[in-house]
Amino acid sequence: MNKRNVNHDFIVSNVGSNTYHIPKINMRKFDGKDPATWILQMEQFFDLNNVQNTQKVHIETLYLEPNQFVWYHLLCSHKQIITWEIFTEELTAHYEDTKSNTFFSQLISLKQKGSIMEHIEEFQKLNIRVKNIPQEHRIDVFIGTLKDNIQHDVHLWEHDSLEKAFKGRD
Repeated sequence: MNKRNVNHDFIVSNVGSNTYHIPKINMRKFDGKDPATWILQMEQFFDLNNVQNTQKVHIETLYLEPNQFVWYHLLCSHKQIITWEIFTEELTAHYEDTKSNTFFSQLISLKQKGSIMEHIEEFQKLNIRVKNIPQEHRIDVFIGTLKDNIQHDVHLWEHDSLEKAFKGRD
């Protein structure tokens, strides 16, 4: 058996224990802006690497900017146990823009200003934060946020999915 296989066997044999290797990838550090998107990115990272729930909070601290790490340290001093669920709830409560309207009202008041691609990106940022809206209503909301001349054309296609409405055709 060569050395490479020995190393591979060692890593595989330790997957179930407390030691395992997580590949280094370029994840953006949380800087206090857009916590919902950052949390979704971290959850994808955790899913891809099969990170155990007990390790998530320890790993995410490596992806906090210094000011946010200070906030995390303060959180630790106030709570005995910090699970990933508690962490994400507290992070969202602390860093979400509470002065602004709810995400739903932001979504329905959104108006296309630039290109259709820029608008779709803005729409999607808000759309992922709004829960419990049926697909057909999301399509209507999206079409309603478009410029008037585009709205009419997109509405004619009678889309059955948001993705098709983004493309403007069936």
